[in-house]
Amino acid sequence: MADRTSIDVIAKLPFEVLYLILYAIYIRLREFFQILFPVTPKSLKGQVILVTGGANGIGRGICREIAKQERDLSIIIWDVNEKAISETVTELKSTGVKNVFAAKVDVSDRKQVIAAAQIVRKEIGDVSMLFNNAGIS
Repeated sequence: MADRTSIDVIAKLPFEVLYLILYAIYIRLREFFQILFPVTPKSLKGQVILVTGGANGIGRGICREIAKQERDLSIIIWDVNEKAISETVTELKSTGVKNVFAAKVDVSDRKQVIAAAQIVRKEIGDVSMLFNNAGIS
């Protein structure tokens, strides 16, 4: 006589097969609807984008990807490494980005953040997209 675990496995098998079939149908339907109704990415034209920690690593990569998608926008970089800031600004300007602004801002210092935010708002305008990327190294 079969033990209890083998009976449980045999009893669950049809449900698992049914689940796999339904999941495969779901995947195909999702692909079909993505072809019929493609998602158009939001245009970055004219946006003001602030990237904290934007001079190194992932932040710099974010800035590069933004620059690949659109040139008619403003990218603001806040970082603590002045040398990396100037290198990133030069790189972004060479790709044709219209406005690249940068400042040495330590985002762990509330006073620096408030002062820098006031300058950004006064001179550039409201930030429409924020990438909080700064970290502790």
